Amino acid sequence: MLWTQLLWLRLQTLFRRDRVAQRLDDELQFHLDQQIAENMTTGMTRDEARYAAIRLFGNTTVLKEDTRDTWGWAWIEQFARDLHYACRTLFRSPGF
Repeated sequence: MLWTQLLWLRLQTLFRRDRVAQRLDDELQFHLDQQIAENMTTGMTRDEARYAAIRLFGNTTVLKEDTRDTWGWAWIEQFARDLHYACRTLFRSPGF
């Protein structure tokens, strides 16, 4: 991947978080559906195929977190949250 494409992807994840999260959800659902279809071709019922695909695929929350860490600048988001918390705390105690 070119560095310009990587930069563009990271900027999108930073400023268009909702859109990128939706794309990630769609992609994970696509792969899950593909695994279900593959399991059904081996003779499993729909429910068995779905259950087996979910077990094989793993925890989607962990996958999403790992992907977000890879795609974005997590340290900028954490810094922004910390700065927001610090400002909010200072405004609550103006005598400080």
